[in-house]
Amino acid sequence: MSPPVMSPSPSPLLTASTTTSIPPPSLTPQLTNLSNTSNIVPPVTTELSLIQINSDRPSAVPSPSTTSPPSSSSSSTTILLAVLCSVVTLAGVAGIYFFVYRNTAFISDYEASIVASETPCRRSSFAATMGASHYEDITTTTIEINPKQLAYVKVLGIGSMCQVWLANWSPNPAMDTTSVAVKRLLPKRRNDHDVCTFLGDTRLLAVLRHPNIVAVLGLAWHTKVHIEVVLEYMDGGNLRQVLSTTNPLSMGWLGSKQEIAMDVVDALVYLHQEEIVHQKLAAETVLIHTGRRGIGAKLGNCGSMYRQPRPTSSSQRTTLSIFSPKLSPDEAHRQLQRRKWMAPEVLRGNEPTRAADMYAFGVLLSVLDTHDDPFKREAMDEALILQRVSLGDLRPTLSLLCPPFIHDIAQRCLDVSPELRPTALVVAGWLRTPGLCSPSFVSTSVVHTRRGSLPLSASSSSYNGSLPSLSMGRVPSKAEAAYNVL
Repeated sequence: MSPPVMSPSPSPLLTASTTTSIPPPSLTPQLTNLSNTSNIVPPVTTELSLIQINSDRPSAVPSPSTTSPPSSSSSSTTILLAVLCSVVTLAGVAGIYFFVYRNTAFISDYEASIVASETPCRRSSFAATMGASHYEDITTTTIEINPKQLAYVKVLGIGSMCQVWLANWSPNPAMDTTSVAVKRLLPKRRNDHDVCTFLGDTRLLAVLRHPNIVAVLGLAWHTKVHIEVVLEYMDGGNLRQVLSTTNPLSMGWLGSKQEIAMDVVDALVYLHQEEIVHQKLAAETVLIHTGRRGIGAKLGNCGSMYRQPRPTSSSQRTTLSIFSPKLSPDEAHRQLQRRKWMAPEVLRGNEPTRAADMYAFGVLLSVLDTHDDPFKREAMDEALILQRVSLGDLRPTLSLLCPPFIHDIAQRCLDVSPELRPTALVVAGWLRTPGLCSPSFVSTSVVHTRRGSLPLSASSSSYNGSLPSLSMGRVPSKAEAAYNVL
C-alpha cells in the first residue's frame, strides 16, 4: 500500500506573495539601474532606495545597515583641523612677538648695561673683598641711596674707565628733586678688580670736606659689580667747555679768571695739607658753577688721588708712548692731552708729587690766559713735544695780554726743577695780593726778559716766600689796560 501523499505546506513567503495584489518587483533591473547611476546619485540615496523597496516585502529578520553615517567623520576631521590651525597660529604669533620685542624694543644704555645674571647684594658683601678699613670708611662717610630715587637724564661725559650722567634725585616724595651727577663704571669695566679700585677711590673722596672740592652725596648699590657714586652737580660744566665758548677779551682776569684760579689753588692747599696728590689737574677736571657771588670753581675727578707715600702695589710708571693697542682712538687722544699737563719728571717716569700738581697749575694758568690747549700752536709732532717737555726744553706760553704778575706765577710753577716750584699755600697768598691783575701793578724786583720766553734762569726762579719778580719791566699798552678792565 502506497503511503499517503502529503501536500507541502505553503511557504510564508509564497503565501504573502500570493495574497499581495502587487507582484514583487524584480530586483535585478533595479540594481542594474542603480549601478549605472552611481556616478550621479550619492551612495546614501542607493541605500535608502533599497530599504524602501525591501520595506514592502515582509521579512522575518530585518537586516540593519552596517555603514556609519559619513557626517560624523567629517565633523571630527573639521574639529581636528581647526585645533591644529589654532595651535600653529598661536605659536606663530608668539614667535613673531618675541622676535620683534627682542630686536626693536628700546633699551637704554643704562638698562642694557645691567647683566641679567647679576644678583642683588648689600654693601656688606664687599667687606671681605675690600678690607675692613675701606669698608668702614665707606659705610661711615656715605649714605646709601635707593637707585629707584634716581631719574637719569643724559650723559655728561665719558672717560676710559667711568661715565658721568646727569640725574634727578628725589630722596622723598615731599621734597623737591635735586640735580646730581652720577658716576658709574663702564660696562666693560665691571669686574671685581675695577670695582674695588673704584670703591677705593670713592673712599678717599668721601672723607674730603672742602667747599672747592666736589662732594660725594652717597652711593647707589644696584648689584655686586654695578655701583654708582652720586656727586653734587655743577651747572656750568667744566673749564674746557667754558673757555671754548668765550674768548680772552670777553673773559678777563679781573673777576672770573682770578676767582677760578684762587678756588683751584685753595683746593690744592687742602689736599696737600692732607698729604694727598691729585695728579690729574686739567681743564676738564675743574668744574664751574654759578652762585650768588658769581662764577666759582670746584676740583673734580678726584678718583685718582692718593696719599703720600703711594703704596708700592699701586705705583705706575708713566712712559712717553702715546699709542696702545688696548686703547680706542678717543681714549688714546684723551691720554695724549692728559700727558701735556704732566710735569717733566713724571714724563720721565717718576712718581707724581705735590710739586707735579703745582706744575699742572701753571699749565692751568696758561690755558686760562690763552683759551687754548697747551702746546696747541706748536708745529711739531706730539711725541716730540712730550720729549722736549720731559727734558725741560719746552713749556706752555702765555699771551701778551696776560697780567705780568699772573705770568710770573705761571713761570714759577712751570719750573723744570720740582724743588724750585712754589707750594700751593704760597701761590694762594700771591693770588690774593691786592691789585694783582692790574697792568700797573709793580713787583719788588724786575727781570728784563721777553714775555713768553723759555725758561727763567734758576737764580731768578728761586724765592724766599716773597712775591715773585716780574718777567718784564715795560709800561703796559692801552690794549692790555682795556683787556684787564673787562
